[in-house]
Amino acid sequence: MRLFLAFDVPEGEKRKLENALQKVRTQLPSARWIPRGSWHLSLKFLGEVADDKVERLFDLASESAKSSTPFEARLVGAGAFPSTRRTRVLWVGVEERPAGSIATLAADLEGKAGPAGFRQEARAHKPHLTVARLREPGPVVGEIASLADFEGGSFELSSFVLFRSHLSPKGAEYENLGSFPLG
Repeated sequence: MRLFLAFDVPEGEKRKLENALQKVRTQLPSARWIPRGSWHLSLKFLGEVADDKVERLFDLASESAKSSTPFEARLVGAGAFPSTRRTRVLWVGVEERPAGSIATLAADLEGKAGPAGFRQEARAHKPHLTVARLREPGPVVGEIASLADFEGGSFELSSFVLFRSHLSPKGAEYENLGSFPLG
Protein backbone atom coordinates (compact mmCIF):
# COMPACT_ATOMS: atom_id res chain seq x y z
CA MET A 1 0.00 0.00 0.00
CA ARG A 2 1.10 3.58 -0.75
CA LEU A 3 1.69 5.44 2.55
CA PHE A 4 2.85 8.77 3.96
CA LEU A 5 3.01 10.53 7.33
CA ALA A 6 1.62 14.06 7.61
CA PHE A 7 -0.02 16.67 9.80
CA ASP A 8 -3.61 17.53 9.02
CA VAL A 9 -4.50 21.25 8.83
CA PRO A 10 -7.55 22.66 10.67
CA GLU A 11 -10.57 23.20 8.45
CA GLY A 12 -10.79 26.92 9.33
CA GLU A 13 -7.26 27.48 8.04
CA LYS A 14 -8.04 25.54 4.88
CA ARG A 15 -11.02 27.85 4.25
CA LYS A 16 -8.83 30.96 4.66
CA LEU A 17 -6.30 29.56 2.22
CA GLU A 18 -8.98 28.55 -0.27
CA ASN A 19 -10.30 32.14 -0.27
CA ALA A 20 -6.77 33.47 -0.88
CA LEU A 21 -6.32 31.06 -3.80
CA GLN A 22 -9.38 32.24 -5.76
CA LYS A 23 -7.46 34.89 -7.72
CA VAL A 24 -4.53 32.55 -8.37
CA ARG A 25 -6.87 29.85 -9.71
CA THR A 26 -8.01 32.20 -12.47
CA GLN A 27 -4.39 33.03 -13.31
CA LEU A 28 -3.49 29.33 -13.68
CA PRO A 29 -6.51 27.69 -15.33
CA SER A 30 -4.50 24.72 -16.62
CA ALA A 31 -3.15 23.77 -13.18
CA ARG A 32 -4.41 20.65 -11.44
CA TRP A 33 -5.63 22.04 -8.11
CA ILE A 34 -5.38 19.80 -5.08
CA PRO A 35 -8.79 19.49 -3.38
CA ARG A 36 -8.98 21.22 -0.01
CA GLY A 37 -9.80 17.93 1.73
CA SER A 38 -6.43 16.55 0.61
CA TRP A 39 -4.29 19.41 1.94
CA HIS A 40 -1.74 18.32 4.53
CA LEU A 41 1.77 19.06 5.80
CA SER A 42 3.91 16.08 4.79
CA LEU A 43 6.47 14.63 7.16
CA LYS A 44 7.58 11.53 5.26
CA PHE A 45 6.53 9.90 2.02
CA LEU A 46 7.02 6.14 2.30
CA GLY A 47 5.74 4.98 -1.08
CA GLU A 48 4.71 1.35 -1.46
CA VAL A 49 4.91 -0.49 1.86
CA ALA A 50 4.29 -4.22 2.25
CA ASP A 51 1.46 -5.16 4.61
CA ASP A 52 3.85 -7.03 6.89
CA LYS A 53 5.89 -3.83 7.50
CA VAL A 54 2.98 -1.62 8.59
CA GLU A 55 3.12 -2.67 12.25
CA ARG A 56 6.83 -1.73 12.38
CA LEU A 57 5.95 1.62 10.79
CA PHE A 58 3.34 2.25 13.52
CA ASP A 59 6.02 1.56 16.15
CA LEU A 60 8.53 3.95 14.55
CA ALA A 61 5.95 6.71 14.13
CA SER A 62 4.81 6.30 17.72
CA GLU A 63 8.42 6.54 18.98
CA SER A 64 9.01 9.74 17.02
CA ALA A 65 5.72 11.26 18.16
CA LYS A 66 6.45 10.56 21.83
CA SER A 67 9.86 12.23 21.56
CA SER A 68 8.31 15.45 20.17
CA THR A 69 6.07 18.03 21.79
CA PRO A 70 3.07 19.91 20.34
CA PHE A 71 3.89 23.23 18.70
CA GLU A 72 2.25 26.20 17.00
CA ALA A 73 2.17 26.69 13.25
CA ARG A 74 0.59 28.93 10.63
CA LEU A 75 0.40 28.94 6.86
CA VAL A 76 2.35 31.82 5.29
CA GLY A 77 3.46 32.96 1.85
CA ALA A 78 3.96 30.74 -1.18
CA GLY A 79 6.62 29.17 -3.35
CA ALA A 80 7.25 26.76 -6.19
CA PHE A 81 9.21 23.60 -6.87
CA PRO A 82 11.70 23.38 -8.46
CA SER A 83 11.63 27.17 -9.13
CA THR A 84 9.25 30.03 -9.96
CA ARG A 85 10.57 30.04 -13.54
CA ARG A 86 10.00 26.35 -14.24
CA THR A 87 7.27 25.42 -11.77
CA ARG A 88 5.79 21.96 -11.43
CA VAL A 89 4.37 22.40 -7.91
CA LEU A 90 2.81 25.49 -6.30
CA TRP A 91 2.85 25.46 -2.51
CA VAL A 92 2.05 27.53 0.58
CA GLY A 93 4.66 27.74 3.31
CA VAL A 94 4.41 26.98 6.99
CA GLU A 95 6.02 28.80 9.89
CA GLU A 96 6.39 26.99 13.22
CA ARG A 97 7.13 28.01 16.79
CA PRO A 98 9.63 26.84 17.76
CA ALA A 99 11.17 27.20 14.32
CA GLY A 100 12.18 23.98 12.60
CA SER A 101 9.77 21.75 14.55
CA ILE A 102 8.41 20.01 11.44
CA ALA A 103 11.86 19.51 9.90
CA THR A 104 13.19 18.12 13.19
CA LEU A 105 10.35 15.61 13.44
CA ALA A 106 10.74 14.70 9.75
CA ALA A 107 14.48 14.10 10.27
CA ASP A 108 13.75 11.90 13.29
CA LEU A 109 11.28 9.83 11.25
CA GLU A 110 13.77 9.62 8.38
CA GLY A 111 16.52 8.48 10.75
CA LYS A 112 14.34 5.69 12.12
CA ALA A 113 12.78 4.64 8.81
CA GLY A 114 15.95 4.06 6.78
CA PRO A 115 17.58 1.49 9.09
CA ALA A 116 14.20 -0.28 9.41
CA GLY A 117 14.11 -0.82 5.64
CA PHE A 118 11.74 1.95 4.59
CA ARG A 119 12.30 4.28 1.65
CA GLN A 120 14.85 7.05 2.31
CA GLU A 121 14.50 10.60 1.03
CA ALA A 122 17.65 12.15 -0.43
CA ARG A 123 16.43 15.77 -0.27
CA ALA A 124 16.23 17.92 2.83
CA HIS A 125 12.70 18.35 4.16
CA LYS A 126 11.01 21.65 3.22
CA PRO A 127 7.73 22.08 5.15
CA HIS A 128 4.95 23.12 2.76
CA LEU A 129 1.36 22.50 1.72
CA THR A 130 0.97 21.62 -1.98
CA VAL A 131 -1.98 23.46 -3.55
CA ALA A 132 -1.46 22.79 -7.28
CA ARG A 133 0.55 20.86 -9.83
CA LEU A 134 1.23 22.24 -13.28
CA ARG A 135 0.75 19.97 -16.27
CA GLU A 136 3.49 21.81 -18.17
CA PRO A 137 6.39 23.40 -16.24
CA GLY A 138 6.25 27.16 -16.49
CA PRO A 139 6.75 30.48 -14.73
CA VAL A 140 4.51 31.45 -11.80
CA VAL A 141 6.25 34.62 -10.62
CA GLY A 142 3.06 36.75 -10.67
CA GLU A 143 0.97 34.04 -9.04
CA ILE A 144 3.51 33.66 -6.24
CA ALA A 145 3.53 37.44 -5.77
CA SER A 146 -0.25 37.46 -5.28
CA LEU A 147 0.14 34.89 -2.46
CA ALA A 148 3.34 36.31 -0.97
CA ASP A 149 1.47 38.23 1.75
CA PHE A 150 -0.83 35.36 2.73
CA GLU A 151 -0.85 34.73 6.48
CA GLY A 152 -3.17 32.26 8.12
CA GLY A 153 -3.98 32.09 11.79
CA SER A 154 -1.98 30.20 14.38
CA PHE A 155 -2.96 26.60 15.11
CA GLU A 156 -1.53 23.78 17.21
CA LEU A 157 0.03 20.68 15.68
CA SER A 158 -0.34 18.05 18.37
CA SER A 159 -0.52 14.82 16.35
CA PHE A 160 0.29 13.48 12.91
CA VAL A 161 -1.38 10.83 10.79
CA LEU A 162 -0.40 7.78 8.77
CA PHE A 163 -2.29 8.15 5.49
CA ARG A 164 -2.87 5.59 2.79
CA SER A 165 -3.06 7.08 -0.69
CA HIS A 166 -5.55 5.54 -3.12
CA LEU A 167 -4.69 6.64 -6.66
CA SER A 168 -7.41 7.01 -9.28
CA PRO A 169 -7.97 8.96 -12.52
CA LYS A 170 -9.78 11.60 -10.42
CA GLY A 171 -6.69 12.08 -8.25
CA ALA A 172 -5.48 10.69 -4.95
CA GLU A 173 -7.84 10.01 -2.06
CA TYR A 174 -6.41 9.67 1.43
CA GLU A 175 -7.41 7.23 4.15
CA ASN A 176 -6.42 7.86 7.77
CA LEU A 177 -4.85 4.64 9.10
CA GLY A 178 -3.86 5.99 12.51
CA SER A 179 -2.95 9.08 14.51
CA PHE A 180 0.17 9.69 16.59
CA PRO A 181 -0.10 12.25 19.44
CA LEU A 182 3.01 14.29 20.18
CA GLY A 183 4.56 14.17 23.65
